[in-house]
Order: sequence, then structure tokens, then C-alpha cells
Amino acid sequence: MKDPSEYRSGSPFAVDPAASAGGPKAGLANPVAAAPATDFGPLNAEPEGAAVWGAAVWGAGAGGTTASAALVSAIFLLPCATLAWHFFPAGGITVAVLGIAMSALGLSSRRAKLAVVALGLHAWLFIACTLRAI
Repeated sequence: MKDPSEYRSGSPFAVDPAASAGGPKAGLANPVAAAPATDFGPLNAEPEGAAVWGAAVWGAGAGGTTASAALVSAIFLLPCATLAWHFFPAGGITVAVLGIAMSALGLSSRRAKLAVVALGLHAWLFIACTLRAI
């Protein structure tokens, strides 16, 4: 690129100011606005009630991804807490508390029922490790 005006910084999905002002790229269509329509409306349309869902639950953004990752980590902590209960109960208390925290964070994910199951198992392992460590 010899001409510095050809260089564009920022997101490739951002609206190009030259296209909106009638510049040399004005003939190009906006890919989001030109999404194909189906029987149910445009493919890029936000579902109804998404803002309400996002207010009650974190939703599909970064918070939803964090909650889902916390739930996955709580599930991966279950065998660790079980092994710690058998071999090292004092350490199992710590692992079970971490699992309880991750399960509680996972309650705001899309798989809340699985998070409740993981929360109950971690709570049971916490009690079991505490009783065995005494």
C-alpha cells in the first residue's frame, strides 16, 4: 500500500466513515444491513426479550461465557475433590470450597440445573471432607 489513505485501522466490522459520507467506498453495502432474510426475519436480528434476559441472567456476552467456564471448572473439580476426600481431607475442604464458588458462579449460566447439581455435590464433599478431617 503506497497510499496511506488505503490503510484502515480498527475493526473490520466497523462502519466505514468514507462509505457513509459518500466517499469512494460509498457503493459498498454494509454486510450487517444486507443480511439475508428468512421466514423468521433477518438472520442478524436480535431475538425479542434479549435485553430482559440479559438483565436477569448474564446472557451470551462475556458474563455468560465466564459463567459457563466456571461451571466447567466446577465439574472438573469434582474428581479432584473426591480424590482429596479420600487421600487428603484437609486439602479436600479447600478444593470443595473452590468448587462451591465456581458452581455458584455457574448458576448464572444457561445450564443452571447442572450448576445446582454440581453445587450440591461440592457441598456434600465439603461436609464429608470436614467430618473426615476432624
